[in-house]
Amino acid sequence: TAVGGAAAHLGLGPSCLEIVHVAVVPGEQRRGIGRQLMTALLAPPRPGTGVLSCHPDAAAAQNFYLAQGWQVITAGFRLQPGQPGYWLMGIDL
Repeated sequence: TAVGGAAAHLGLGPSCLEIVHVAVVPGEQRRGIGRQLMTALLAPPRPGTGVLSCHPDAAAAQNFYLAQGWQVITAGFRLQPGQPGYWLMGIDL
C-alpha cells in the first residue's frame, strides 16, 4: 500500500529479494567493496526481482545503484506521514 498497486506489480513481482541495508565504511569506499557485496547478494540462482530503498539525500548511493542497473520504482516511498520520500528501487534478477 505504501507504493500503490501498479508500482508494486511493476517492481516487486511474485518473488522478491529485499535488501535492507548495505554499507561500506567511509574510508573503504570507492574500492569495489560495495559492488562485490551487491554481486554476491544478487548472484544466481535468484528468480524474480530485488527491491531496496535509498535515502533521498544519498546521492552517492543512488548513483551506485543506478549504475548497477537498479531502477526507481517511486521517489516518494513513505511508511509514515511526514517522512521524507525515499527512493524505492527494483531490479530484475
